[in-house]
Amino acid sequence: MPGITKLAAIAIILTAALCPPAPLYASTTAQDDPVPILADQSVSIDYGNALTFYVKVSATAPLTEARLNIQFDGQTQPYSEQVPVQAGPSIETSVAVAVSDLGLPPVVQLTYYWDFTDINGRAYQTVREATLYEDTNVPWKWFELTDGQVVVHTTSPESTSGQAALEIASSSITRISQMLGTASDETIHLYVYPELTQLVSSLQLHGLAVDDWVAAYALPAQRVAFVAASENADGIASLRRDVPHEITHILINRAASDHAASVPGWFNEGVALVSSPEPEPALTSALYAALENGEGLPPLESLCVASFSSLPAGEAALAYAKSEQAVRYIIEQYGVSHIGLLMGAYADGLSCEGATQQVLGLSLGELDDRLLRELNESAPSSINQNVSLTPWLIVWVASLVLVALFIAPQSEQITSRGGSRGDHPSGTGYQRDAS
Repeated sequence: MPGITKLAAIAIILTAALCPPAPLYASTTAQDDPVPILADQSVSIDYGNALTFYVKVSATAPLTEARLNIQFDGQTQPYSEQVPVQAGPSIETSVAVAVSDLGLPPVVQLTYYWDFTDINGRAYQTVREATLYEDTNVPWKWFELTDGQVVVHTTSPESTSGQAALEIASSSITRISQMLGTASDETIHLYVYPELTQLVSSLQLHGLAVDDWVAAYALPAQRVAFVAASENADGIASLRRDVPHEITHILINRAASDHAASVPGWFNEGVALVSSPEPEPALTSALYAALENGEGLPPLESLCVASFSSLPAGEAALAYAKSEQAVRYIIEQYGVSHIGLLMGAYADGLSCEGATQQVLGLSLGELDDRLLRELNESAPSSINQNVSLTPWLIVWVASLVLVALFIAPQSEQITSRGGSRGDHPSGTGYQRDAS
């Protein structure tokens, strides 16, 4: 049947002519579904300056494109950078990324991976690697002390300050969580530096505008806090004040979740101050001196802002003092449970005044009036008797020196190169006189 054979041959020829030839390196995977690829990848860290990422990879088809991706908690969006490569079936390359381009905080757990594309448009992706970015400029290796959800990073496992910080942090989390009416098993990291200068250097390397006498600092989004404390009795005393303060900021941030940025400063700082075992005498003195001198105190409405750092030193001292007294007043008049109710209201997104209206049945103005009456009635007798104010003025001047103890440094936004924009996470600082 030669006719049929001829027709079949013609059909075969037409089919071959109409169908394009298969590519030399065929792809069987959709372009939007990267194929896992084995790679030799690593990162070296020059703390405060740059991170250098290395990769060596091979594929069956020539690779033509490479892209580095970096992610960490608190990041506005992932960092992604196209890395030039020489096309070929094997690629070995590296790229240095400035810390400022990434907007890295002083400590963070980051994840990185590489994307590749071959000559046929097939996409590949390496496994995601995690690495801890922490201060390696110090002349010691960090040791970890753990108790429950607290991890203290210290200079030695025998460090007195490290052990004390662990005990204080563990008990503080329980006590402050009860006050806020929250519970979580999320890990909190606490770095204990033996000297202020080393702590400050770490913060300043990452664009955080802190002064040289900073004593403590928190990065709530990363669940990390930093303190400086010596191994003597004074150092332990400072830990009792500083550690609860910074942990409070972390717990409030965690409880407020998506509404953390709108939690009023008077509540955030007031609870942090109340969480310390003892009141700050310098702030209390400044507050009563202002009342006696007729200078007045800032209204609570003006303390609804998230931070007091833009205020002049004297006004900032009164802002913190007023915040502390407002929280103490609520606890004394309504019970500590109402602090938890306020926390819940702010976590739900209520406004500064909306929360007090819902929980206390008072406007901010009404709460302010009641607080002011209470403060005037409880003023030290020496003031009520109009004795010489000279000692108070001396304390007032001292409080201006110490007010930096409470000023929260502000983050700076830095545009990243080669890709996404990276923003510094906000932080809260607690400072005291370095002497």
